[in-house]
Amino acid sequence: MYGFNRWTTTPLLLALAAGCGSSGPAGTSTQTGAETRVESSAQHPSVVRSPVDSAPLETAPQLPLPSDPLLPVNDAMTAPLTVVPDSPPPEDTAATAEAQRAAAVFKKLLAAAENGSPEDWTAAESELHTLGAAIVPALIPHLESAEPMAREMAVMFLAQLGPQAAPARPVLTRIIDDPSPFVRVNAAALLTTLEDPSQDAVRTLVELANHPETSLRITALTALGNVPAQANQCLPVLQASLSDSDAQVRATAATSLGRLGPAAATSASKVKTLLSDADPAVKDAALFAIRQLDPETGNSPSATITTSAQQDAAPMVTVP
Repeated sequence: MYGFNRWTTTPLLLALAAGCGSSGPAGTSTQTGAETRVESSAQHPSVVRSPVDSAPLETAPQLPLPSDPLLPVNDAMTAPLTVVPDSPPPEDTAATAEAQRAAAVFKKLLAAAENGSPEDWTAAESELHTLGAAIVPALIPHLESAEPMAREMAVMFLAQLGPQAAPARPVLTRIIDDPSPFVRVNAAALLTTLEDPSQDAVRTLVELANHPETSLRITALTALGNVPAQANQCLPVLQASLSDSDAQVRATAATSLGRLGPAAATSASKVKTLLSDADPAVKDAALFAIRQLDPETGNSPSATITTSAQQDAAPMVTVP
C-alpha cells in the first residue's frame, strides 16, 4: 500500500510486488384512378414479347378507402399519432452516489494534508480505501489539476487499485511527463499493471530508478518487474541497483529480476553476489530470484535459508 507522510513532506510509495418498386422486362405499369395502363414492350423493340403481352388487360378491382362505408372508421384511426421520445438509459444511482462521496472525501484528504491534520488525513484515507474502485471517476479529473498535491494524491490512490484503475489510462499516459516525479513514478507504475504497457512508461521508470529519493527508486524498480516483455530495457538498471547503498533497494532489484523470470536469466550470477549480503531481507530476495532465474541451482537441496544463533538469528542463505 502506498501511504503519504505529510508531516515529513515525503510520500511513502511502498513497493508492490474497452416504397421500393421494380419494373419487369416486359414494360412499366402505371396506375391512374381505377384503371391500369401498361406500356407494352412493343414500344421497346429490343424486348421480346410473350403471348401474355397481347392478352386483354383486366381492370384491377378498386380497394375500399377508409371513407368507404364498407370499412368502419373509429376514433383510433383518425386520431393524430403521439410521438414518444426515447427515454435516456437509467442511471446507476448507487455508483453515482459513491462517486460523489469519493469526491467529497478526497477534498477532505487534501484539506487535511494542507492544514497538517493527521487525524483528518487518516479518517479520509481509510474512507477512500473503503470505497475501492468507486474512487476512480472522482479522482481522474484531479490527475491534471493545476495543484501538484492534488495530482500526487490522486495518482497515488489510483495506483493502489492496479487494473481497477484502467479507466484512467488515457490520462495516465499523458501525465508520465508531469513535472512532479511522484506523479510520474506512480502513473508509470500503474500503467505497467495494465495490459500492454507502453515503452514510454517503462522508459520513465528506468529514469526514476536512479532518482535520489529512495521511495521513488523502490517504486520504479518494483514496477519494472511487471514487464518481462520489455526486459531488455529493464535489466541494466535492475542489475546496477543490486549494489545500491540502501538494503531495501537491493532487495527490490533482486525480487524484480526474479519476477521477470527467464527474460532475466543472464542476471543470475549478479544476483548470487547478494547471498552474502549483510541484510537478511536481501538474502531472502536473492534466493527467491535465483529460484526463478536458475531453478536447477535455486531448488537444489543445499539451497536453503537457515537461522544461526551466532548471527543474531539472521537468516543465512547457502547456495552451491
